Amino acid sequence: MFGKALWICAPAYNGRISRFVKKITLPAPASRALLRIVGLGWYISYINGVRTDEEYFKPLVSDYGNRAFSGVSFYRPKSGVKRIYYNEFDVTALLHAGQNELSADLFGGWYAHREKSQEGDFSYGDPCLIFRLEVQTGGERMDFCSDGSTEVWEMPASATIFRGESIDFCSRPCPVGAAQPAPPPCGVLCKAPVPCDRIAAEHFPRLIKEGEGTKILDFGVNHSGFLRGTLRGRRGSKVRIVYAEQLDSAGNIDHTSTSWGTQIQQDEYILSGGEDEIGTQGTYHGFRYAAVSAPPGTQMSLRSEEINAALPRAGRFKSSEPAVDWIVKAFARTMLSNMHGGVPTDCPHRERRGFTGDGQVTAAASMYLFDAESFYRKWMQDVFDSQQENGYVPHTAPYSGGGGGYGWGYAVCRIPEVLFGFTGDAGIVREAFPHIERWVRYMNTKHGGTFLLSREEDSWSLGDWFCADSIRIDPVFVCTCFYLMSVRTLISFGEILGESCAPWREVEQNIVRELRAHFYDRQTGSFAGGEQGADALALELGLAPKGEEARVRHSLVLRYKKLGYADTGIFCLVPLLRQLTKCGEADLVFRMLTRTEYPSFGYMRRMGATTLWECWSQKISPTFRLADGALREGYPVSHNHPMFGSVCAFLFEEVGGLSLERYGAARIVRIRPRFFRQIRACSVSRCLKEGEVSVSYLFEKGVLRLKITLPSGVKGEVELPFGERRSFVLEEGEHLIEEEEKYAGVAAR
Repeated sequence: MFGKALWICAPAYNGRISRFVKKITLPAPASRALLRIVGLGWYISYINGVRTDEEYFKPLVSDYGNRAFSGVSFYRPKSGVKRIYYNEFDVTALLHAGQNELSADLFGGWYAHREKSQEGDFSYGDPCLIFRLEVQTGGERMDFCSDGSTEVWEMPASATIFRGESIDFCSRPCPVGAAQPAPPPCGVLCKAPVPCDRIAAEHFPRLIKEGEGTKILDFGVNHSGFLRGTLRGRRGSKVRIVYAEQLDSAGNIDHTSTSWGTQIQQDEYILSGGEDEIGTQGTYHGFRYAAVSAPPGTQMSLRSEEINAALPRAGRFKSSEPAVDWIVKAFARTMLSNMHGGVPTDCPHRERRGFTGDGQVTAAASMYLFDAESFYRKWMQDVFDSQQENGYVPHTAPYSGGGGGYGWGYAVCRIPEVLFGFTGDAGIVREAFPHIERWVRYMNTKHGGTFLLSREEDSWSLGDWFCADSIRIDPVFVCTCFYLMSVRTLISFGEILGESCAPWREVEQNIVRELRAHFYDRQTGSFAGGEQGADALALELGLAPKGEEARVRHSLVLRYKKLGYADTGIFCLVPLLRQLTKCGEADLVFRMLTRTEYPSFGYMRRMGATTLWECWSQKISPTFRLADGALREGYPVSHNHPMFGSVCAFLFEEVGGLSLERYGAARIVRIRPRFFRQIRACSVSRCLKEGEVSVSYLFEKGVLRLKITLPSGVKGEVELPFGERRSFVLEEGEHLIEEEEKYAGVAAR
């Protein structure tokens, strides 16, 4: 694919951006020209000074090769598949007869990431590049490859992922000699399966404060992006831009939520004296506010370019309750802020890691809203690639450190499960099955015969994460529940493939037995003390002993009627809402969803949030315990974390009444609106391969009116709360249904 091309690098790397230039002479106009290229960490490619594409932060993020992990305080992987995604661009229209120039700007990106010294060195090496340009001119075919004839220029600029970009407009690019051969990364070269990031929107600022040489700009919403525009000021003067999600009480930038106080997102520019055009190329920022510090008289015209994965909107949710609609809107913005380079990240600023726990818990909600199948297929491959020989799945994929527990590694089950549910592609099941089996076998080695899980690699033992106030739910209970869910996914996939599942059914029975024996209290009718959704998780998994389910439901309802709000972390939130709904407590769930006091989504909204927070609190996270068991104090809360947005899958399925859980396997959607008394009108839709499926309802004066549209080849299983027909199946087409206590009528057209 790359022919005689060589991996090349700059003669010396000092952290500055390098520009690689290849001179090309064509005897005639090109009839066809294809550029294959990849630069590590990130690159931008040009033909004759024009960008070859509209993508940013290429290539897709992956585990590029081997690393030394010098000084790394987290787990150090010993195996896994290494992969490098290259891009192909048709550049025919950019070439002409005669002299041409192929150039590429090369940034450090994740490949040369060494910024977090407290965590160790996660870099692979210095930036490197490989390309091949195939040109057809009439009957002649020509190849232009990366090699020692490629010139290298040092740009008067540098960029790092977390701290930002700096440019000296007073200086000019400097030639530093011919490109040198670079040690080839060991990753397998693969064509990119999805595009990288693209500009999604523009945000124009409002000046909210000015003084002492600093302007505070408000871009209206929290998002991921960078500033673009012009600066004009005295030659040699410096402009510094600091980014943040929040302001302090005096109206100044407060970057602690995005920087932990030390890792400040900022860009710096030394002005030329003329009009200098800025537009960050080597990183993006997560922010709503920007503080621009400049000498008096500096002129500026700035806007923010919002950037994220190029994912079209596939699902819609609209109801008569603004508080509920806000949750969906905020999650959509949060999720997009965290979809970069084919990876769902935890936040767009201080970590930017593909945490497997965060990614798996939000996958279904994300799939309801976006056409994200290809995106999650790519990330599923990252999860598979990160799996170790012993079956362990790390807490981030591609691996970049970070803590967690068994709920994180469960991504190896959940992502294939969600993708299969939304697509019905049995190939996903076949590909995932051996990885899930290895994951389950790994867990079998960790319980010591007890079938209860606590510690994993490096003794990590997180259960649920960031419950309200403090994390009290027993992590062993949560981790073992993920063990059970993993075994059940293995059995489910095995049945689809015709595999023998008898040994795994025995493991399943053993896990259920031990969860009941160690965590169920027959005196109280609760699991794990009923703490923070434990009973809901137990009901979700069918753990109640025979004859005890009603008692567990009673304990759950009694506890949350008294409490009045959701106090769970990210994993037990949806089970809590779903099980309370099944208990007939729609009123209670509605109050939880629309509550405006802490802890709630409404509290985030009331505090001015435009994206979802990392936890229920606004400033400092709850206390928590790490592997050593010691209690840790909370830290500044990120205001752009999608984890709690998992609730949006619940909103589509239970409030909107549209569930796609059987769509993939059987081309059947479930239609079951449950909150029509609390939310009198709601409309949801999702674009499928066959067309759009939609459900809308209006409840007034004791009559429930529904409009259901099913595309060709898709059936709808309808369950209604009253009427002569409670349960029935609809074929494709548009259906108008009106139900009341003693009448049911269906009109279809």
